[in-house]
Amino acid sequence: MFCTYAHYTPQGRLFYIGKGTKRRVIQQSSRNQHWKNIVIKYGKPKVEILAKWDTEEEALSHERLLILCFRDMGYNLANKADGGKSNSGYKHTEEHKERMSILTKGRPGKKPSLETLEKLRISHLGQKSWNKGLKGVTKFSKEVVEKRVAKLRGRLYNVIFKYIGTEILSGNVIEFVGNKSMKDAGFDPTKIRACANGSLYRKTHKGHTWSKKLLEKIL
Repeated sequence: MFCTYAHYTPQGRLFYIGKGTKRRVIQQSSRNQHWKNIVIKYGKPKVEILAKWDTEEEALSHERLLILCFRDMGYNLANKADGGKSNSGYKHTEEHKERMSILTKGRPGKKPSLETLEKLRISHLGQKSWNKGLKGVTKFSKEVVEKRVAKLRGRLYNVIFKYIGTEILSGNVIEFVGNKSMKDAGFDPTKIRACANGSLYRKTHKGHTWSKKLLEKIL
């Protein structure tokens, strides 16, 4: 099984796109000097697996397309080459490019146009839902339920947080308390909370990294 993956600085800036096995995703040896310099300066990178593939050829093709897309959007990647070496002469179809462009949605940079979103919607017509045909609800053992309940014990409820956003490019800081203040400023509260809570799937929102600070607990 092969995959394409991304490396981010601890602050949430994308700086590398790669392909390989799960072992290669977290491997820090055999990296180019540019990659090593970034890690030395900013710290251990955060890892995100972008897609999984059955063959290396598919992974190489996807890696190449991602590198080209992110460089077109202005990302300064540490990749020395354009990726997908064995597919250097391959040209992707327009439909395939449109499908891959959705990967940039929600990350800082260009947003997909309405035309692109419509093409993507049409391309998915007729596809079966991932859970079609599944019946019933998965039942967990008493031991599993108890372990999950134990993890929830001690969490804070009825609290107020201040969410702090740091713009990746300029370093400017903004602060919000409450959903209304976020929405009024044009931000999505759900995405801000996901970033601040350390989501594996969302690192930034509208060009900002996010953290939170406990203000008070309501009794």
